[in-house]
Amino acid sequence: MAREPFTDFEFNDAAATGVKWCDLVTAIGIWTYCNEDRETPTVAAAALAFNTTPEIIRGAVGGHPWLFMSGPDDDPTKQTIESDGE
Repeated sequence: MAREPFTDFEFNDAAATGVKWCDLVTAIGIWTYCNEDRETPTVAAAALAFNTTPEIIRGAVGGHPWLFMSGPDDDPTKQTIESDGE
């Protein structure tokens, strides 16, 4: 039985009792870094790994200081997540 994608993130970190948005942003950065040696992670792979939607992943990547996306915006399987950190 498939689960619904998780989309209920807490944006007010001071009062958050659930999954904080800033923690998702950080987790995607770590996940991307840990997966870069095998293959360049895609938005679709991240959405599957974090049980959320490609739109949520795109928003989190856009909010990360060292991550960016490459590839077509209309195909999350071909849109990659890359890092610009040293």
